[in-house]
Amino acid sequence: MSEGARGHQLGRYLLGSRISTGGMGEIYLATQHGPGAFAKPLALKLLLPHLASEPRAVEMFMSEARVAARMAHPNVVQIFDVGQDAHRYFLAMELVRGVALSTLINRLRTPPPAEVVLYVARALLDGLTHVHGLAQNGVPLRLVHRDVTPHNVLVSVHGEVKLTDFGIAKAADQAPNTEAGTFRGKLGYAAPEVCRGDGAEQRSDLFSAAVSLFHFATLVAPFRRGTGPETMLASISAPLPDLRALRPDLPDAFADALQRAAAKPLEERFATAAEFRAALPAPASMEAVGALGRLVAEACGSEVSSLDDRTQELSLPSHTESSTSPSAVRRVWPYSLGLGLALATGTYVLVHSNDAVEPPPEPVALVDARSREAVAPAARVIPAAVAPAEAPAPAREDPAEPAAAAPAVEPAHPVRRAKARPAEVAGGFLRVDADPWALVTVNGKALGQTPLAKAAVPSGALTVVLRNPTTGHQIRHQVQVAPGQTVTIPRVDLR
Repeated sequence: MSEGARGHQLGRYLLGSRISTGGMGEIYLATQHGPGAFAKPLALKLLLPHLASEPRAVEMFMSEARVAARMAHPNVVQIFDVGQDAHRYFLAMELVRGVALSTLINRLRTPPPAEVVLYVARALLDGLTHVHGLAQNGVPLRLVHRDVTPHNVLVSVHGEVKLTDFGIAKAADQAPNTEAGTFRGKLGYAAPEVCRGDGAEQRSDLFSAAVSLFHFATLVAPFRRGTGPETMLASISAPLPDLRALRPDLPDAFADALQRAAAKPLEERFATAAEFRAALPAPASMEAVGALGRLVAEACGSEVSSLDDRTQELSLPSHTESSTSPSAVRRVWPYSLGLGLALATGTYVLVHSNDAVEPPPEPVALVDARSREAVAPAARVIPAAVAPAEAPAPAREDPAEPAAAAPAVEPAHPVRRAKARPAEVAGGFLRVDADPWALVTVNGKALGQTPLAKAAVPSGALTVVLRNPTTGHQIRHQVQVAPGQTVTIPRVDLR
């Protein structure tokens, strides 16, 4: 589907404008209409059509639904429905009238007030405590989110804080869905053990939460460096900077809690999210909820206003094009998930962020701390030399202006629309993504715009260049692709 899908009826949901798209999914504004002028705004997350025939991608998408369906907490985004229509799998989700924390970080020019930082920290840990404590038939699931980052924390104009995106979350009873020698998550927030390829556990989420909160409190990404391998090495070996030096107005107990949660050895961290939460001091002001809402409204007013306008337009009945009748929609929820549904009551909220559709990131090469080199099990990926940052610097999660982010919302994917036919061409495939986005060339020829989930490329030695015209940054990779092989280039930072 594309922006031309506006007004398209997907089962019982009317699609509006597309919010964002990524390597595996795309999110649309949508409305569920019913008798008596009933209209419920929400968000639909759709699996990209070219992935619908890939069992692994479908299983990851449905795994997200199974995991998220168990959540029932004010600090976790709620899933309402799961279905399949015209070969498109979709999730119907709660919408938050706000932005991702990463977008708020990008818009702020000065660090947020202390009471807002403390409130967001406690709310995030409340949600994570709920996730980690879930059980089924009395048996703990030991869920691990594996991607607790500012991109996956939503903040609203009402002062809400909600953890989202369980696309790569894993329960203890699930088979691994990550290949050996790779990890899933976001560079700069992943715990040392994840960067080393040792796997993730619940205390890995605590590390990521601490780094995310440090980033929000200071507007500094503490472990981000010039390249992916350098960022991984910093996460493995560099200490978390002293928060007291950057935010002396925050309580010492808060700084101590972040230091402990971000300890490099697992055994030195808090044992549970609840223990981490208990160590966080409460905001001094009772107005922290309202203060967060005002901060979101002031810093991200254009994003919120735009979504309000689009949602109001969508709530008005109009001509629609139905792919199938609602009764023909295949409901995969009640039996495959084994859970009943209850639609939330009360006022609706909208979700918007350039990051809101962060798909489960593609695997990237892990770092061996002993050799201090990136190790890619499937291919040699040699990034161009980039001088590492000597000290962390304020990092922006999105392009400076909303208009610059438009390509990320409406990317062109010419390669995705063509079915690869390996039998005709002895080539391979390339997975590549960039933050915020990039134009990709291979051996001087245009390949497309990130994210590219499985782009067909020739086999042999390739020079891959990623360039963001808005920021003016680019990076060059040399890769070797064997016939039929899929090579993944680690997500690059072009901000």
